[in-house]
Amino acid sequence: GAAAAAAQATLNYSVGRFVAEAEPREVVAAKRSGPLAGLAFLLVAAGVVLAWLADGAVTPWPEESVVHETSASSLLCAAAGCLGLAALATHGVHGPAVRPGYRRWMPFDGGPRFVVLHACAWTLCGIVADVLLAAGPGAVARVRGGPASIGVAGAVGNAVLVVALDLFEPDRTAAPRRRRQPMSPELVVARLFVACAALGYAAGARLPSYWGPADLSERARAPTMYVMATVLAHAAPPLAHLGGARSRPGFRLGMVGEGGAKFVVAQGSGWMLYAFSLLAAAAAAAMDVPPALLRGAPPLAVLSAGLLVGSVSLFQGDRAARYVWDVRCDARGLDADAARRACLDLLRLRSTATTPAATRLLDVAAAALAA
Repeated sequence: GAAAAAAQATLNYSVGRFVAEAEPREVVAAKRSGPLAGLAFLLVAAGVVLAWLADGAVTPWPEESVVHETSASSLLCAAAGCLGLAALATHGVHGPAVRPGYRRWMPFDGGPRFVVLHACAWTLCGIVADVLLAAGPGAVARVRGGPASIGVAGAVGNAVLVVALDLFEPDRTAAPRRRRQPMSPELVVARLFVACAALGYAAGARLPSYWGPADLSERARAPTMYVMATVLAHAAPPLAHLGGARSRPGFRLGMVGEGGAKFVVAQGSGWMLYAFSLLAAAAAAAMDVPPALLRGAPPLAVLSAGLLVGSVSLFQGDRAARYVWDVRCDARGLDADAARRACLDLLRLRSTATTPAATRLLDVAAAALAA
């Protein structure tokens, strides 16, 4: 109920933030590579079939079936491998081959629609990987519908990656070099917290004996390293947010949809993961939960903290806005009479302007011509 209410409030708020594009962008279909697209399709099809076989291994089969429950785990691992290889082939080989400017590492680049689709696709892939690593292929294979869900999620993620190729927009304008801003003490401490949390989680992963009994009905004892990693990861984002408010012009503690597209996407994804991490930690502390949840909560906390702390450097404040309004006009080729008529035309356009941005732009242009 709380998740549905938050989603509805977000959708209602986004309606008021809608801004129509002056010139709608035309989607240009990419010249896809037939062999690479066929390879990805075959890998996805193989992954779905293997996942379906793994799901059928734990259901009543006819006696003549050669698929047994003992092979479900191996089938599920093979399905996940096929789906992962398909995603890597699409993103790492197919994209750079058919799209100029497409890079294997380009966070928050490629246009807003491309970024949103890639965020959805890699989120699905991350969920599949997190479930398999936290619970294990054997535990997932014993749940009816679990392997099939893994196959469907991987197939949808790969399909979204292929569709995103058509929506990729290369960055044709080089951004101006920004002067390196001083780092606040809070941000330094937040980054140290994230680094220590990652080290604590890695150290806890090397201590499987601390997990207590293997019986899922008994409450497992979380290792000290995992508890430390979760606490440090949860403390890092508020510190980084406070440091950004103190050191970066225009950065405020409460701001929705501001700071640039990259900052907004990173903050939205980070705080969503942070909320899930808090819920998982609260459930692990207050209830008897399976060890799979205890093992899945710390990496989620570390991931959300790293994303939120790193997103502070993506903030674009007043300096970026002033750069956009740096309008120059070279009127040396106009005589006095032509410049006067141009000023009058701009003033008439200003009287019909309906937005503050258009009014400001015409004021600057008229002042440049008058000078």
